[in-house]
Amino acid sequence: MSQQLKIAFAGFDDLCQHVLSAADPIIAWNGLLTELEALALHRTGGTDPLPATTVMDTCRFIMSEKTRLAAGFDSAKWLELSVTELEFNPVFRYCTNKDTKEYIEFADASAGQQATALLTVLLDQPGAPLIIDQPEDDVDSKMSPEIVRQIWKAKSYRQLIFASHNANFVVNGDAELVVCCDYVKAGDQTGGQVKATGAIDNVGIKDEITAVTEGGKEAFKLRKEKYGF
Repeated sequence: MSQQLKIAFAGFDDLCQHVLSAADPIIAWNGLLTELEALALHRTGGTDPLPATTVMDTCRFIMSEKTRLAAGFDSAKWLELSVTELEFNPVFRYCTNKDTKEYIEFADASAGQQATALLTVLLDQPGAPLIIDQPEDDVDSKMSPEIVRQIWKAKSYRQLIFASHNANFVVNGDAELVVCCDYVKAGDQTGGQVKATGAIDNVGIKDEITAVTEGGKEAFKLRKEKYGF
């Protein structure tokens, strides 16, 4: 915009920072466009005062600068600016300590930390059924309890389908339906079958979970201590 008008304002950098640092940059940008539209439609030769510009005021725009802007910024230039495509360059960071609010660049996080963060984001969004294949292969083990809490929350607004050998996700995630699979012939990976299905309080399903999954006995023990069954 400053290049279009060939006018330099000290507040332009502050305006950019205002939009970039906003919780919702799109809303902040639209709010700024609203103020600029009001200036573009203002008749500078008349006696009417300049329209209110709360955002620009907080970004160090003084009255003389807003007057100059209104004089050189017409509706055609505002329209050109309003349809300018904004670049979307999100910055991802990983929180290593919630108490001290310490962050590292997402690219510098370990594979387990990255997988945990992405799974947390997916579980926090409503939508179509979410299918996850063996999350325990990548998820940071220390974050398993947090993921289980996310599973409990996510189940209220989307269907979750997990293929897992980790009992924590199955048992403490309180799966409504457990499907136990096996080979048609032992050791032959060319054919599989559904061996058993049922809820986790089914004796046969409990036995399968204990025998096949990692930490099966410990998971049921933890569940009993926490929920009494």
